[in-house]
Amino acid sequence: MRVYPKEPHPNAKAAKSKGCLEAANEALRAANRALLKRGDAKLVQSYRDASKDYRKKRTLLLHSKRNASLERFVDCLAEISR
Repeated sequence: MRVYPKEPHPNAKAAKSKGCLEAANEALRAANRALLKRGDAKLVQSYRDASKDYRKKRTLLLHSKRNASLERFVDCLAEISR
């Protein structure tokens, strides 16, 4: 398992792990796409649409290098698949 350094991630926005849903919804709203959550309801089809590009391993690995939380998720997937 990877040991994560204590120093801050070089990109402060990519390093944050709180407020992600709000940030994602804001980006989706700006792109005129369906939101992930409306009120208390998570919109499953919106999650499917938003994650479509991340089904490709190459894209997932590329983006995981820029986002600490996604990198941890990818590392967990790697551990599970062993």
